[in-house]
Amino acid sequence: MDQYEIDEILRINKFELAGEILIEEKYFGPSPKFSLFDEYKTGNKSKFKGWVYLWVHIVNNNYSNICYVGKAGGAIKDRCNQHIGGARPGSSGSQKGRKNAQRIKDCVEDGGRMEIFVRKSADGNLLGETNICLCESEERAMIQKLRRLGAELWNKDK
Repeated sequence: MDQYEIDEILRINKFELAGEILIEEKYFGPSPKFSLFDEYKTGNKSKFKGWVYLWVHIVNNNYSNICYVGKAGGAIKDRCNQHIGGARPGSSGSQKGRKNAQRIKDCVEDGGRMEIFVRKSADGNLLGETNICLCESEERAMIQKLRRLGAELWNKDK
């Protein structure tokens, strides 16, 4: 994917820039640090639940790659904290979380940065139930769409 295709994905699907992902070196290795805009940390959008988010690698102020697609059934700030926990050593973290932290570090060390884009997922009616968050379905659809367009996602197969 090139920067124009990425820009179209973000625009057409109404993703908003929510902040960036930094890396902190801890005693156990790299750990992601999410620097979210105030509206997502403590503001009005901090209370919203049900998001799809993208980690977008930026190089020389141009979109380079959409690296990761995720979903947050709760608040986006809470999901970011789970990613931080995933980078911890031992059983409190995960192999995937540590691998993603290293990948973010590699992207940042190469002179780039990692930005997080979010979109509030729709709610729908399913099986006679109202207000069902569609974030899981939207995440799967976005992964499928991006893979079809040639994005090199870090997501395992879904």
